[in-house]
Amino acid sequence: MIDKLNPGEVTVFKLISGEEIVATVVHINKDSVEIEKTIALVQQLDPQTGRPIPMILPWGNSSKDPKRISFNHILYPGVPVDRLKEAYAETFSQVIAPRQGIVVPGK
Repeated sequence: MIDKLNPGEVTVFKLISGEEIVATVVHINKDSVEIEKTIALVQQLDPQTGRPIPMILPWGNSSKDPKRISFNHILYPGVPVDRLKEAYAETFSQVIAPRQGIVVPGK
């Protein structure tokens, strides 16, 4: 598992609790990983269509302390899909950028 983790990279973690979180890896120890800028991925049903809507919510951000997760609590780490990487970057970015195309005034 350690070989799939790199400091500075955004990583998806599936936890034994069933939670799926996305975070930036800060430091890797022999038995745990320290993470920051953490969000949780959740599914909520759209009341109109009944279809699940993916949402991102803060996770563990009420504390300034480093978040360390034991490898015993991680089922697997993974590379987030591109759209999730974009949403994550937008969540923690200080810059607001257009999603696609060129912004043309008056159109």
